[in-house]
Amino acid sequence: SNAKILRERCEEGRLQLGKRQITYNQDGEERMTDRIELKGIRALGTIGVLPEEQERAQPFEVDITVESNLSISGKTDSLHDTVNYAEVTETIISIITNEKHFLLERVAERIAEETLKIDLVNAVNITIKKLRPPVPHHLEYSAVTIRREDKL
Repeated sequence: SNAKILRERCEEGRLQLGKRQITYNQDGEERMTDRIELKGIRALGTIGVLPEEQERAQPFEVDITVESNLSISGKTDSLHDTVNYAEVTETIISIITNEKHFLLERVAERIAEETLKIDLVNAVNITIKKLRPPVPHHLEYSAVTIRREDKL
């Protein structure tokens, strides 16, 4: 029965709820999740409040940390058991290049929304950097960082 399977999986220390896999330690507490880090994803986009920012694409850079249970893929060595980071990268590039927004905050939120739809993604930490912010002083970049979790 489903109840028996659920009980057995809980006793083994793992539970699959939809696309999210939860792993528990011996005390029944949720174990810390593993992470995949993708750094320096660059794309051109029209993001900004000023008219020139809405007319001309400018460079952006994204760093994302995807939280997922990687213990199964660590044993099976199969792409089917892990988060495909090519899919994550394509999602980010598509949002930056195809959507127009005023704020980095909105772009970070859109990246989180779409990345959390990818199988096995439990949470994301995202930093998006505007590499040429329109300020009259030297500024290497401006950035926004957010963390979002999949809702069970």
